[in-house]
Amino acid sequence: ELFIDTNVQTKVDDQIVNGPGTSGNIKGLVASVPAYTPAAAGITAANIYDLVRKVKTDITKGRGSKYNPDFVAMNSDTLDLLQLEKDANQNYIFPDKSNIGSMVIVEDNNIADNVLVVGDSRYGRIYEMGGTAISRGLKGDQFVEDMETIKARKRLLFLIRNVDQTGFRKVTSISAALTTLAS
Repeated sequence: ELFIDTNVQTKVDDQIVNGPGTSGNIKGLVASVPAYTPAAAGITAANIYDLVRKVKTDITKGRGSKYNPDFVAMNSDTLDLLQLEKDANQNYIFPDKSNIGSMVIVEDNNIADNVLVVGDSRYGRIYEMGGTAISRGLKGDQFVEDMETIKARKRLLFLIRNVDQTGFRKVTSISAALTTLAS
């Protein structure tokens, strides 16, 4: 039981990002939000910063003041591509390592490589019943083998209402999106 809480929390974190919404799994962030479709923009040397800016514009344009995207989530490798980019003189291009404009960078290694999500956090909610229920039991030959099954259960819900899904976008291939923006 010593590691149960850590294991459950790790699973919850993964489900909030990647849960498919089937068979008792949470419908996570990636499954809940629409994909961003990049358009050719002729951006010279397009990079992740440019992409995030275009995604934010896609979310806000035509929706008045309803959405104000305030986060961009990506894993460590993707974040390294952004933060370690240098110019021809070996100077870092992006001096602000924690924000892209007004959006906070959320480093989450549950997000796959080459993927990012931009959104307005006011429209996503986690509902959680406190505590973790732990059950013990024996099945099959466990009694004879001196083994025991420990089951942990956590009740929670991650919700982005259907009407508010337009306040988020996922980029499922950063490299492909950058190629399109550069064309």
